[in-house]
Order: sequence, then structure tokens, then C-alpha cells
Amino acid sequence: MSKEVKGWPATVKILGRQHATVEPSFGVGELLFAAVGGCTPSESDLRFLFALSAVIGHCTGIGAAAKRKLAGMEYDVLRYGEAVYSHIRKEGASMAEVSRVGNELVEALQALVFPLETEVAAAADFSEGTGAPT
Repeated sequence: MSKEVKGWPATVKILGRQHATVEPSFGVGELLFAAVGGCTPSESDLRFLFALSAVIGHCTGIGAAAKRKLAGMEYDVLRYGEAVYSHIRKEGASMAEVSRVGNELVEALQALVFPLETEVAAAADFSEGTGAPT
């Protein structure tokens, strides 16, 4: 179980209803975030929408509804994302809806894979106090 991310959405609304979300493991979160970052952020670049769809599919039950798993596709994010994207679009989602929901989850992923400076500083503080040794 990964750490609870401040601001991780409990649900996202897509296809006219709320879908519960599941926070990915740290490693898969990094993989998904890197895939989105490696694409041109544009609705005209389908690879970007595929990457966002992979995030949606992995972090909600929509991937299972598309009968696909990221692990089952050897962690090929764009291939998995294309399958999820095709399912979502066939069910009636617009490109804008995919983009909106995907970006909402990517923002939460960013908080997972890139901790705040204050969290890093707190983790790096190894002081054991100022009391005299006994």
C-alpha cells in the first residue's frame, strides 16, 4: 500500500458518473507520470490522450471495464492507454473529458512522485534533540 497522498481524489467524474480512484504504487506512478511527460500536451496528439487514458484506466475501474491491465500489457503505457482510450471513447467520453480527468489524476500523481520541499526537509532532519547524553 502506498502512502496516502494529500489531495488524492477519492473519485473522478467521467462518462456521467463518479468512479472511485486507487492510488498507484510509487513505481507505477512514476512510470505513468513519465509517459504523460514524454508526450506533447495536446488533444491533437493522440499519444498524449493515450497516456492520460492509461492513468485513468490504472487509477480507476475503467481499465478493468476495458478488459485490460497495465501489467498484462507488459507495462507498455501507450499500448494500454490506447485500449482504455478506445473503450472510453466508445462509451461516449469526449477528448476534452479524457483530457480533463486524466490531467486531474496526473496532478495527484505529481504529488505522489515529487514530494513537497517541506516533506523532504522534514525527512532529512536527522537531529536527535538537544538533551545531554546519559
